[in-house]
Amino acid sequence: MNPSTIVRHSWTTRSRPLFYSRLLPVRKFSCAVLEDDSNTIDTINRDEDSLNKISEETWRLNSHDHAQTILELLSPGLTPPDHPLNTGLQRQQRQKERKENYQKGNQSADAAITALDPKNPVYNFLIEYYGLRGTKGVRRLLKWSPGIYTVPTTTSAIATTTHGGILLEGATEQDFFTSLHAKGASLWETDDDCKGVLYSPWNYVYGHRSIPKPQRLAPFLWYQSLLQQTLAATPILHCYGLHEWAMQYQPTTEKVSKDNQLPPSSKYQSHLKLRVSQTTLNETVESNTLVCSHVDAWKFFAKEALVQNEFGRHKNFHQSSTQIPPTPEQRSTQILALEQPACVHTSMDLLKIALKLGPFCDPHLFQKILGLTIQARSLDVAASPYDAKTQYGIEPIPIETLEGRNEYKRKQLQLMKEATPIRRDLLQNYNIFLSALQIVQ
Repeated sequence: MNPSTIVRHSWTTRSRPLFYSRLLPVRKFSCAVLEDDSNTIDTINRDEDSLNKISEETWRLNSHDHAQTILELLSPGLTPPDHPLNTGLQRQQRQKERKENYQKGNQSADAAITALDPKNPVYNFLIEYYGLRGTKGVRRLLKWSPGIYTVPTTTSAIATTTHGGILLEGATEQDFFTSLHAKGASLWETDDDCKGVLYSPWNYVYGHRSIPKPQRLAPFLWYQSLLQQTLAATPILHCYGLHEWAMQYQPTTEKVSKDNQLPPSSKYQSHLKLRVSQTTLNETVESNTLVCSHVDAWKFFAKEALVQNEFGRHKNFHQSSTQIPPTPEQRSTQILALEQPACVHTSMDLLKIALKLGPFCDPHLFQKILGLTIQARSLDVAASPYDAKTQYGIEPIPIETLEGRNEYKRKQLQLMKEATPIRRDLLQNYNIFLSALQIVQ
């Protein structure tokens, strides 16, 4: 391909711009086409003197396959089309437009999108923990990304101009509404019809600024440290999922009723009945040592259960000014100190860490992470004191018994073994992403 002049354009929606851009000085460079016969982009050869580009046929096929895989993972937790969350004139209009796109072959999976069920005990964590509400939340998971492994790692003129970007050939403004991420993206066009969407790590973190703001990079560095620390930490395999029980602990029913203070987590599964009596629940909490290391779970504990947690009584906390649960200022330090690889919720939070990377998380890795988080949540719910079997068919793991605790430990260990290589791959994804940013600074 002959050298061509690249000009970047910004674009807006009807109401507000999705991103802002400034025109860069005109540069001349070539676009190297990245083809892959297997329709995957796990490994792509880089040309140090060119802008990396994925052909339209390749990325659209990968996007389609990604959407289908994600929908299969989410399907048990999706609401039916006639659910109240999927009604309304605006939603109906959007569904009509997506159906038209489907018939035109633009996005085969989009016509099937419905919202997640906020009452499904396995899938509602995606709504409550990670804010994936309505059809918008589901579409966020469906959006495909080229990942970071295709980004040039050079200090050549093109890498400096595009901040180490990769071009998706033929991508248009409409693709942001259906299959691609908008953040970190720019529309590009050349004088030889080399058009598409450019993804740049620099623009994703800093926007179109020539001088970076360090605070914008801080969350990515923190997640990198968290992944490193968790991989190195000693696993705890005797917590038995008691965090869910601690959230519903009510040792003095009369006092709780008088004060009108239920555990703060009661609202999240209020539609589910307990599968055990309150007496059995209380006795299970009191007869087992609470060893919950997941800091973000503590704020949902009943007040009486919080003081029984082993980490709440840890000498290091008593010797410091740290509160239990921690203040927002103390939270980050405690999480780094306590997260460990056997924690079910730590495995679930891999999704939150992957979502932070946006279009630079490897799509195949993202699929594995979503599958793992659903598996972790299923174990979490099975070991809970709720009756999730009657309505949702989830067999309970009776951790109030010795047999149940042994079963939970076996499944927790298996989950940790599956999560470890995925966590390691996500850390590698972060390492490459941050390296690409450092090269162009």
